[in-house]
Amino acid sequence: MDMSIPIPAHPSDLARVIAALANSGGGCFIVDAEYEQGRKALTTALTDIMPQPVFSGTKIRDSPEEKRPLLINGIVCPAHLSVWEEEKGLIVTVTPGDAFCTLKGEVIVFEGENIRTLTIADVVRISGSGG
Repeated sequence: MDMSIPIPAHPSDLARVIAALANSGGGCFIVDAEYEQGRKALTTALTDIMPQPVFSGTKIRDSPEEKRPLLINGIVCPAHLSVWEEEKGLIVTVTPGDAFCTLKGEVIVFEGENIRTLTIADVVRISGSGG
């Protein structure tokens, strides 16, 4: 994904980008908003993603990575979202979890610079269950 194009601080746009990054190996993006407005939009966006990513709030770029438990609440470790504020704006990093993130029942991924929804056949093929 091209980080030079900021993502609007609309929860549905942010949810699609977060889910796609979580399902596509992770990455970073910029939220086009003031810090508090962006943080509120991110928090709202996370409620539509299952399993819900862990949101660690503001991070300093040079801080050491925190260790995540293997299981959270009896499910596979979800994706992780960290946020920091820089001159460019609100920077968000998405680290994938151990399972697909779904958005309203759909698995969304990045293919190049485009977001697309996977079919059931795609999910089965990727997960190695045959198909």
